[in-house]
Amino acid sequence: MTKAGRICEDYSDYSPEWIRKSVARSLKRFATSYLDVVSCQDVEFVNFEETLQVVETLYELSHSGVIRCVEISGADIDILEAGQLTLQNTWLEKGGLNAFGLAGVKAVCNSSPLAIRLLRNVRVPVGALVKWHPAPPELRAVCQEAAESVQDQGDSLVSVALRFSISRAQKASQNGLNDTTITGIISESDLEENVQTAKQILQKSTILAPNAGINSPDDLLFEYGDLDEEAVSRDSPLYEGARTIRGRWLDYDFFWPQRPKAQVQAQRED
Repeated sequence: MTKAGRICEDYSDYSPEWIRKSVARSLKRFATSYLDVVSCQDVEFVNFEETLQVVETLYELSHSGVIRCVEISGADIDILEAGQLTLQNTWLEKGGLNAFGLAGVKAVCNSSPLAIRLLRNVRVPVGALVKWHPAPPELRAVCQEAAESVQDQGDSLVSVALRFSISRAQKASQNGLNDTTITGIISESDLEENVQTAKQILQKSTILAPNAGINSPDDLLFEYGDLDEEAVSRDSPLYEGARTIRGRWLDYDFFWPQRPKAQVQAQRED
C-alpha cells in the first residue's frame, strides 16, 4: 500500500502527470509490477473537479493492471478522519465502527495511531507542520507531559501509543468487521521499530504459523494474528496513566472540536 498526491508537509500535486509518476516511482522502489492499494491522500485540499481527475487517473492505472485497489482518503467526513483510535481519541471505537457496520462495511483501516505525530516522545515538530496540525497548544502540552511520564516508567509514548491502537483495533474486530491499523514510516528504522512494537502486543497465530518459532528466520509479522492478552494486561497501567494525564482533553477530536459527547454516548449504547 502506498499513497500519491501529498508530497511533503506543505506541498501537494494531484495532477494526472504526477500521479502516474508517483505510481511508477513506487513500482520501482518496491521492485514489483503492481501495487495492492494506492491511496490518494488529503483530497479535501483540492477542488471536486481535481479529485475526480485523480480518481480517473488511478482507475486508468487499475484497469491496466498496475493497481489492484484505489483508495481515497480525507478528513472532511466525521467518521473518516485520521487519528480516531488512539491514546488521545477513541471516537472510532465508540461511534465510528458502529456506523461503518450498519453501512455494511467489512474492513476499516485505522490510520495515524500516533495522532498525526502528536503522540511522540518529543513535541510536535516546528515548521510548516505546526501551522497545519489541528491540535491546540494546550493539548500538545498535556501530550508532552504524558510522554515524559511514560519515559520515566522506562517506555516511550510512541511505542505505548502504537500498542494501544493495535490492541483496541484487534478487540474491535468482530461481528464480520475487521479493524486494522496503518502506521506511517519515513525510514527503514521506522518500519523495523513498528514491526517490533506490534510483536510486543500480538502473538503468533497457531493457524497462520503452526510450526514457526518466535524470533526464527521466518518470524514474520503477518503470522502474528492474535492479541496477547497478558501483554495488554501489563500495558494497561501505562495506557490508563497516559490517558488520565489528558484530563479534559481526553477524547478531544481536533478535527471536530465540537463533536457532541451525547452523540458519542448514544452511538456507543446503540
